[in-house]
Amino acid sequence: MKAIVLGAGDLTIRLLEQLTRRWDVVLVDADRGRLARAAQAGPVEVVLASAPLLQSLERAGLAGAAVLLAASGDDGMNLEACRLAAEYHVPSVAVAADPESLEDYRRVGARAVSADRLAARRLASALEPQRILSAGLAGELAEVVDIRVASRSPVCGRPLRSIDLRGWLVVGVLRDDRLEVPHGDTVLRSGDVVTLVGEEATHQQVMAAFTSGIPRFPTEFGSRVAVALDSEADLAGPVAEAAYLAAHSAAEGLTIVHRRTEERGSGPRLVEEACATVTGLSVTTLSVEGDPWRALLQGLPAAEAGILVVPAPDGTGNRWRWKVTRLVGAAVHLRLPILVSRHSLPYRRVLVPARDTVAARAAAEVAIDIAAYVGSHLVGLAVIPPIFIAADNARDQAIRAAGRLQMEAAAHGVEVHREIRQGNEVRLFTDACEEHTLVVLGVRRRPRVFAPGITAHLVRRLSSSVLVVPARH
Repeated sequence: MKAIVLGAGDLTIRLLEQLTRRWDVVLVDADRGRLARAAQAGPVEVVLASAPLLQSLERAGLAGAAVLLAASGDDGMNLEACRLAAEYHVPSVAVAADPESLEDYRRVGARAVSADRLAARRLASALEPQRILSAGLAGELAEVVDIRVASRSPVCGRPLRSIDLRGWLVVGVLRDDRLEVPHGDTVLRSGDVVTLVGEEATHQQVMAAFTSGIPRFPTEFGSRVAVALDSEADLAGPVAEAAYLAAHSAAEGLTIVHRRTEERGSGPRLVEEACATVTGLSVTTLSVEGDPWRALLQGLPAAEAGILVVPAPDGTGNRWRWKVTRLVGAAVHLRLPILVSRHSLPYRRVLVPARDTVAARAAAEVAIDIAAYVGSHLVGLAVIPPIFIAADNARDQAIRAAGRLQMEAAAHGVEVHREIRQGNEVRLFTDACEEHTLVVLGVRRRPRVFAPGITAHLVRRLSSSVLVVPARH
């Protein structure tokens, strides 16, 4: 992902080592000598700045950038750069030459820190959403850091005694608004805010242990991808897509649910054919009486499912509406993701809403994991309601939500293409669907037939496969 850095001064030099590990850095400065010196400090692209500033930032690729760092030493130039970044929906972080100008940066939507010895680390902190606070202690030789534990962090689910803290000390764990004094057997959970104190020398290694992401989908729900096989058509549809997902995730394998006896072309013969087409996967079979799709949606503990794959419902009118509502409701009831298969293979794009809601965050976690496994593009679509119902700050909220998605994805090396659109959400998602697109949507409550909600509407209307992810909180 691309980070544009305005200013090639000493602060930038100190920051380059950290930035170039995760970002493709483009340096913009009006001084050729400083650009040359900075270029020797790391693998960066350089752009010689000239007036007007917008042209220089456009040459640096502002339209496709993931973030802008304004560290020119001139608050006027920094503020203008942050304002231009906002017009391009690019999140910005700045270092203020004058501490009294911090509020000016906030007004243009930029995160800002004042220039001091810890500025480089604080700027790096601003690029990682799990990190909340960074402050100096003991004459700046030590540091106290508050950091939020992500669900896919390597430390999540582990006791403190098993984590190599390299001289750092965990002095507090904030959990469910209660402060706990931790001990060696304290197990860190997703959402915990951990307070650490330690030396500057080992800062980078310890922070990486807490912020690096590990794709785990679908193992947080279950170990296998489960699919029902009831006809020849299922082989090229849901079964093929289930096998693809099992091969491109942390799942341990594929479970095929089928009828116990030969009915409607199903049964052992069809299972043998399915197993012959699935290679390189652990495949188990599970026979049931009657309709395997119904059995799957009623919950089969023996399937050990972390995700269910079902065919897209067919039909029209109220019956179709009832089928879709039932599918989405099953995801909430079973607390399992359900993939509504329309055979969008291979997944070249993963489309997810960029919103600051519990359901959207659940979808984003899964979408990031799948994009990391498949190596596909992740598109975050932030929708601003139509102008006649949108709140005054709706655009700012959409931009911030898209920025947060981008930062979360960065921990997994996943690049996010942000799209900020205004209008009807169902229509905008429909327009955004292309061939080989997987759409990931979150759902928090069970829908009703005559009040299905956005997720059920999209499952009905989209032409792509849709993964419905239940919110766990």
